[in-house]
Order: sequence, then structure tokens, then C-alpha cells
Amino acid sequence: MKADLDTDMVVKIQFNSEVKVKAIKVAGGADGTSPNKLRVYKNEEVVDFDIIQDKKPLHEISLAEDCLGELDYPLPLNKFSNCNNLVLGFVGNFGGDTTVVNFIGLKGQFMRDKF
Repeated sequence: MKADLDTDMVVKIQFNSEVKVKAIKVAGGADGTSPNKLRVYKNEEVVDFDIIQDKKPLHEISLAEDCLGELDYPLPLNKFSNCNNLVLGFVGNFGGDTTVVNFIGLKGQFMRDKF
């Protein structure tokens, strides 16, 4: 994925069941295009680009420049249980003209089926 106009992007990940998300991995682009900050939101129904400016995230992570997605970023379990969806707001990068995300990995566990 590549940011269209600037260095920020928003990604919504919808789950088929309720899950507990324990950690996130992000593989960014090369040459300064990896994202450097991640704002994480949970169970947001209406999502647009303004969420990263208008709403306080449930958790915020300072990312390392990691093109291979080797680093795990743990999430507080008390905040990320019973997730129906995650919204990831990538804010800024390491000096590139745009932001590139090549891979998003999630670690967690199934909780229950949605009704």
C-alpha cells in the first residue's frame, strides 16, 4: 500500500469473529518511506481519513524503520480483547515523499463467533 497524496494513511481490518489482538508487525518501504508512527483504534464503524486527526487512538506506537517486518509491537491485552475490527492510522515516515506499507501482520487469538 502506498499513501496517495502525503505521508499518512488509514487501513481498516475487519474480522469475521471476535478476536484478541496481541501484537502487530509492519513492514514498510525502503529509502525513508516506512511509517514512523501507528495509531490503533478498535471497533470503529464509521472510518474516514480524519480519524487520525480527530479521535484519540486507543494505543499509539512509535515504529522503527523495518522493511522486513521483523519487529513485533505488543498491544495491551486489556484494550484489544473483543475486537471486531482494527483501524490503523499510519502517521508520518522517515523522510520519504510518501509512505509505503508492504505487510501488516497480526498476532492474536479467536474469542467467539459474531452473532
